[in-house]
Amino acid sequence: MRTVIILSILAVFLVAGCGKEAPAPATGSSGTSGGSVTSQALTQAKARGEAVAKEILDTYGKLLDEVHALVKDKPDGAEVAPKLSALVESYRPVMEALGAKRKALADDRNAFAPLNGYLSGNRPQAVSRGDQLLGSIVFHYRGEKPNEEVVNLLLGLPKILDLATN
Repeated sequence: MRTVIILSILAVFLVAGCGKEAPAPATGSSGTSGGSVTSQALTQAKARGEAVAKEILDTYGKLLDEVHALVKDKPDGAEVAPKLSALVESYRPVMEALGAKRKALADDRNAFAPLNGYLSGNRPQAVSRGDQLLGSIVFHYRGEKPNEEVVNLLLGLPKILDLATN
């Protein structure tokens, strides 16, 4: 019974809205060029948003590559921990700046929506790539030659990505 009432109310609102005409799109002085300008502006906004998203994920990928190069030979944890920490910390301001760049687009939904869509679709793969690239190394520093500091730094890499995406 409750569903019928809700559907009836929804139908009334839909019917009431059908009588209104949609506003005409803005046009340029010729009457035809406005549509293409709007389309071009939307395309440019989308490209701006996706470019920022790609820059964020590319920067994170570069961090992963540099971390992997540093630890791939599984050096002594006490030796590599300070280097790893310095490397991760060097990316903190870069990712914070990218986060600010992302937030600056928040008022432009035509750029912000594609940015977030791109991140939503591709961020999981970036994090998964880190897991695949560094998984055996984390296992090494957890079990074979335990070093909790190195493990925490490696497992904390997605938090650096969060600086740009949250």
